[in-house]
Amino acid sequence: MSIPSAKGVATIQSIDSGEHKILTMSVDELKQIQAHQVRAEDDPEMVRYIADQIDENGGNIDMTDPIIMYTTNGKRKILGGNHTKGGILSSKKATHAKYIDLGDLEEDGWSDIEIRMLGMLLNPKPKKRSNPSSDADFVKTLLMNYATDGTEPDSPISTMFLMQAGCSTREITRIVKKAETELDKAEAETKLGGVWKKWNPRDIEGIETVEAFSDSKSVTWMMTSALFDWRKIMDKVYYNPKKKNIRILIHHPTPDAEKKWLSDVKPMHTKLLDMFLVSAGYTYELIELTTMKSETESVI
Repeated sequence: MSIPSAKGVATIQSIDSGEHKILTMSVDELKQIQAHQVRAEDDPEMVRYIADQIDENGGNIDMTDPIIMYTTNGKRKILGGNHTKGGILSSKKATHAKYIDLGDLEEDGWSDIEIRMLGMLLNPKPKKRSNPSSDADFVKTLLMNYATDGTEPDSPISTMFLMQAGCSTREITRIVKKAETELDKAEAETKLGGVWKKWNPRDIEGIETVEAFSDSKSVTWMMTSALFDWRKIMDKVYYNPKKKNIRILIHHPTPDAEKKWLSDVKPMHTKLLDMFLVSAGYTYELIELTTMKSETESVI
């Protein structure tokens, strides 16, 4: 019985043994080559990671694997390395890409199923598996380090630890920010004697809260202070022409968002609301929802 994947296994063995020459092409050339998509979906996080690693090394692509290409109908296609291609094209510093050209597989007698299986075999599941640490795992570690040793999430010690754990600069920034946000929440909760309130405009509590503040003359909805959305305001005005009062229920996702709202965001957008809405005959209300919720207090 013929096994369609056998050709793919043999080809990968020949690649691993160095039988295929590794070539280079420019980024501009790479842009023109389409992919033979065999995966069900791509991983944007992997693309960002590759791009970050290239940029952090000054555009050096040594850490990338060669992109595997083949020819069909006179045109080259990418069979393995779509994430590498995406990372290189997303990089600000990469100028070239490494690749291996397998030639015209169809002309060499390869069937569609054999080519498809080769594409998957280029990214097999590892026999020795591990579950990489997630952002949440790293955040928990940084918080525990702060609790036991007073090590700040943004300290050189924390940064070096995250680098040694394989995190890119972008990932380090994201993880540290998350840890600092959790510390800010904990500090606020300690001072105010409650738990930081997480509002969701789509759950029952959020819907009931909006209804409680609503009336026939106003258009009312909930908005996060972290993203003051003018498109939403314009939509509400456009689709509710008879309601001349705009009532926005502001919720703060983090203590830092609340601080920025009070110091920068609210003053700036209040001026813009006065300029565009009030001058057009509208009134508006910015109502800040509670940020803390204890076991005994109301959510409103």
